[in-house]
Amino acid sequence: MTSALVARTLVALTLLAPVAAQAGCGAGPAPCAVAGGTYHIVLPSAPGPHPAVVFLHGWGGSGLEALENSGVIGLFLARSYAVIAPDGQPRKGSPGRSWHFDPNRATTRDETAFIRAVADDAATRFGLTRDHMLLSGFSSVAR
Repeated sequence: MTSALVARTLVALTLLAPVAAQAGCGAGPAPCAVAGGTYHIVLPSAPGPHPAVVFLHGWGGSGLEALENSGVIGLFLARSYAVIAPDGQPRKGSPGRSWHFDPNRATTRDETAFIRAVADDAATRFGLTRDHMLLSGFSSVAR
């Protein structure tokens, strides 16, 4: 193995190494609760305040499952971003959760208001920089 390849490998492993300081709203993975639902959070180990990514899980997933995507989440954390992972609404008759953004489908929650409430709560509770938050996500399928 060349020294350049060794160096690149070490950098890649460093980026993917666990750098989270906290997950959930308690000692374990318990979610944080806001009006309309729950969310999970992972903070970088570096001192804050931190910018954040509100990361929406894919169809059938959950916020906690989204945080298990170590490749993506590890890259955010390595760059000192907190990752906030809201939970979609439970799906009727099926496991997992989903988002109700489609204007042609009935909904039981204002998703925009919920995500804003999550971002505001996380900023207050964890000392995040509210003006430096991004909204991102994995995937969603209209069903």
